Amino acid sequence: MNELKHSGTKGKSDVSEAAKAQKVWLPCTVSPGPFSNERAVKIDLGDWRWIGFVNVCLLKEQIEEGPDQVLANILRLSGNTFEASIPGEAVQGALLQGSTREYMASMVG
Repeated sequence: MNELKHSGTKGKSDVSEAAKAQKVWLPCTVSPGPFSNERAVKIDLGDWRWIGFVNVCLLKEQIEEGPDQVLANILRLSGNTFEASIPGEAVQGALLQGSTREYMASMVG
């Protein structure tokens, strides 16, 4: 999992980098899905969980089974947290919330 090792408070560059981000790689566990181009995905961010099916093109390593990362859409940044949605078919969960500081290194524009 990509994590930003951070000591102290969030600096100006962290805030501006997070503000530019539109997507974030989130750690997940994948297993084969019902179709060859789809995977069953489980994301667990503490109190926030998502289970569903995503297209394999949204996975960083695009493996068939095991730990991977899925590309999520950032919907809102607020202080030290972000809300994200997974572009797929949810079986459980809708939105995920995570720590901006913890996932800063995984955010992309």
